[in-house]
Amino acid sequence: HLNLAHSLDAQGRFDAAVRHYRRAIELGEARGHAFLRLGTALERVGRPIEALAALDRALEVDPCDVAALYERVDVLLALGREGEALRALDTAAAAGADPERIVYARSALGAAPVVAASPENYVRDLFDAYADGFEAHLVGRLQYTIPERMAALLA
Repeated sequence: HLNLAHSLDAQGRFDAAVRHYRRAIELGEARGHAFLRLGTALERVGRPIEALAALDRALEVDPCDVAALYERVDVLLALGREGEALRALDTAAAAGADPERIVYARSALGAAPVVAASPENYVRDLFDAYADGFEAHLVGRLQYTIPERMAALLA
């Protein structure tokens, strides 16, 4: 179930991925990674409260899981809970997160001086993480249809 969930996640089929992450956890795959991926998938299907609960479970397993802490910041911001997000950034910093990324995030929230540019490793990681689901997001969520429409016009 965990491998199937990962595959569905990579295809942008987040609802199905959520079901299989949950099933993997029910079957004893209660490692932090499973909860982290469940939380990320729940966030992508617009269920931030459930996502936050899954991320909190990931952090119960490993309180220093920087990826789960970063995701938790994103979910808290989506919920409009900036104060908690700032505290989560402090926790991530204490857990060994990239200091440059922490300063950048705090700056974006108005809690630190403005920085000149996004950290290079943050931009690289962001685009690397987005690459696998880019087409599914572009076509499925954003309804991008220009290539099909151009092909129809040419035909």
